[in-house]
Amino acid sequence: MAGPRQSPEQQLTIAGKDVDTLDLVAATLRRTVAEAQQAAGDAVEEVRLVVPAGWGLRRRTWMRHAAHRAGLSQPRLIEAPVAVAGHLLAAGVQVLSVGSFIVVCDVGAGAEVSVLRRGPAGFEVLATLSDSSAGGAAIDEGLAVMLGDGGPAGGDGQRWALVASVGAAKHALVDRAAVAVPLPQGVGGGAQHRPAGTGCPPGPTPGRAVDVGGDRCRGDRRW
Repeated sequence: MAGPRQSPEQQLTIAGKDVDTLDLVAATLRRTVAEAQQAAGDAVEEVRLVVPAGWGLRRRTWMRHAAHRAGLSQPRLIEAPVAVAGHLLAAGVQVLSVGSFIVVCDVGAGAEVSVLRRGPAGFEVLATLSDSSAGGAAIDEGLAVMLGDGGPAGGDGQRWALVASVGAAKHALVDRAAVAVPLPQGVGGGAQHRPAGTGCPPGPTPGRAVDVGGDRCRGDRRW
């Protein structure tokens, strides 16, 4: 889930209606819990929410408010790189003795690179660096601009619809050579989404993610 860019008091306009940002996130959490209960066949007794390591107290409090509004009591917030390192250790994918270090590169909507050290009680985040221009959101925006003939679609509604369509098409390329991208009315004609490496404009984005990782590793001298 992307970091909240607005305060809990502000609202978003969705389908012509003003929606409280906390209500929006709370609705998502309620749906997630309902799906988990259905899959498990039992009530969810413990909730753990994964958050970016770079989130400060304000954003973490914001997420707790959203969880409380969703009816989730006392959720435990776990930093994403800590969750990743813990999973690798538990699954036996990587041997990490006490005192060892690990670098976790989390490339999603943006990119966050964290340096962790394993202590007797678990993993500790020593340093983290994030860049919103080094992830999938930047690729989606770049492709949307390309398909929109060099400019964003008119109006926020068209823009978000185009970016969402591009994002869905991008994920579909995992098992397809090419996919059609449905475009909002008034934004060009039919379009084909090309696989990565065939001239896609946002090419520097993955390279930027690597640069962020290198910057974080060079910047931390406690290794």
